[in-house]
Amino acid sequence: MKNNQSAIKKLCREFTLMLRGFGLTDGQLVAIDGTKIKANCSKKKHFNATIIDKKLEHINEKIDAYLHEFLTEDNRQKSRKSLKG
Repeated sequence: MKNNQSAIKKLCREFTLMLRGFGLTDGQLVAIDGTKIKANCSKKKHFNATIIDKKLEHINEKIDAYLHEFLTEDNRQKSRKSLKG
């Protein structure tokens, strides 16, 4: 861990931002590899299997859209290079 402190810090920050972006946490308390987890079982924050499946489907759709955009841009750049080349 000593040699990777900044990378681990960045990973934790990005992971927390990702969870907040997907609406999976409000970010008030996030503990990674620790024991301090604030419990809240309100109806708004309680997930059953159906809700989890829907959220995972939404996450997968976002990933697919990102990959499609990434590949489209990658192909666009390759086309530009071949036209110049």
